[in-house]
Amino acid sequence: MTEFRDKKNDIKSTAEYIHNKANITPKEKSWLDDSRRSAILDYALLKGVTIKQMIVSSGRQKESVIGHVKHLETEHGLVVSEKDGIYTLVTESSKQFDAVQLEHIDKAIKDFTTKGAPYGLSSSKFYNVKINDTLYSTKPIMGYTNYYESGIEPHNYFSVGANTPCFNAFERLGLEIITKHAFLG
Repeated sequence: MTEFRDKKNDIKSTAEYIHNKANITPKEKSWLDDSRRSAILDYALLKGVTIKQMIVSSGRQKESVIGHVKHLETEHGLVVSEKDGIYTLVTESSKQFDAVQLEHIDKAIKDFTTKGAPYGLSSSKFYNVKINDTLYSTKPIMGYTNYYESGIEPHNYFSVGANTPCFNAFERLGLEIITKHAFLG
């Protein structure tokens, strides 16, 4: 088992790999410093894979494959999602944005004001967040905000809407989510 990992760095680098997964060529060693059979699993989990496919591609037993998935979650701080039998590394979890603070939002507003929305994070059609009596589009602000908290470059790796980690973070910080009138009909 890997010990004393920099989980924050593992999460950041995994988010970058997920964002660029179409252009990734698997290597002998993964970005998480896993070798051979473990690296095979790391790369497969970027695109989505079944337990059976992981067993066949890595040559491991089922218990070993499941153990590696748990290892990624506990030792690396990553989130492995399972839907319809397909396991995938994801960046979004219920704990995403938990460490975001108002100081990160202040920096995000400065970036948004000077640079505009990051590529791929256009203005929301349905929601704004009210900060200091000014309305901002939720996704670009959280993209920049999370960059200042986690170091993950802002791009389209999270959802917005009721009960999402993004909105939960805004609400935890006492910021109001405003539904745009066009959305109401």
